[in-house]
Amino acid sequence: MRFFTHLAAACLVAAIARPAAAQTYADPAAYNNAIVNEQVELLKKNLRYISKAAHSENDRKIENRRLEVVEQNKAAVATLQHMPGYKGNAELRAAALKAFKTMLEVYSADYKQVNALAATRTQSFEAMERYFAAQEVAEQKLAVVDDSVNAAQKRFARQFGMSIETSKESARLAEYTRQVSAVNRY
Repeated sequence: MRFFTHLAAACLVAAIARPAAAQTYADPAAYNNAIVNEQVELLKKNLRYISKAAHSENDRKIENRRLEVVEQNKAAVATLQHMPGYKGNAELRAAALKAFKTMLEVYSADYKQVNALAATRTQSFEAMERYFAAQEVAEQKLAVVDDSVNAAQKRFARQFGMSIETSKESARLAEYTRQVSAVNRY
């Protein structure tokens, strides 16, 4: 059964990657939006994981949500790897790809460790400190690459004379993420 699940996931990634490889972008906004759409899908999975981790004691469910983020991340990496640069500018794609790869590493290793520490965090003050320290390290890694993508996106917009607008969904997700981060810092 597990083999078929992996096979289905591989077919899904291949199906997603093929249209992206053949995709040509008519304008810089369409190119930017293709990358942003990958970010939004990943953010949705990420928020589901964070919500489950914050509100559940069920380790299996939390782990499943983490794995959903990992799988979405793999799909995003595959999609971006097949995207060409836009009119000689590969910086935005490269920054986003680096961010997705870093996020994949963080969710594959760092948050796996965070989840393992969560099981023992209530046993002692030291265990709680280790848990929060691991969580903070993971969040810092993600913040650094997120900043680099935002900077690359601004340079891309300047180069192609476009303005960056935020969709209602992106704004809502960003606000929710900001609130979650504030609570976690507290």
